[in-house]
Amino acid sequence: VEIAPLFYLDNTIEKVEGMRPYSPLELVGRNIYMREGCYLCHSQMIRPFRDEVERYGHYSLAAESMYDHPFQWGSKRTGPDLARVGDRHSNAWH
Repeated sequence: VEIAPLFYLDNTIEKVEGMRPYSPLELVGRNIYMREGCYLCHSQMIRPFRDEVERYGHYSLAAESMYDHPFQWGSKRTGPDLARVGDRHSNAWH
């Protein structure tokens, strides 16, 4: 008997358009993000509650982190979630 999280069963994951495995360059960046501990303040699992969605945007979907091992979901965010901040600001803000 093997117990596996539902995350690994395709029929339990909402599809997200454009999701793909990381490129080699993206993996290098992700490894730096993890090594430096950036995810501790700059990532968050947004729960599907009205107040969180109003504040942070769409709730987190399992498919968004299906290629993240180990998972980088944080429970409290100090800085902006870098995975979503680019969608909310113009290029001039960056």
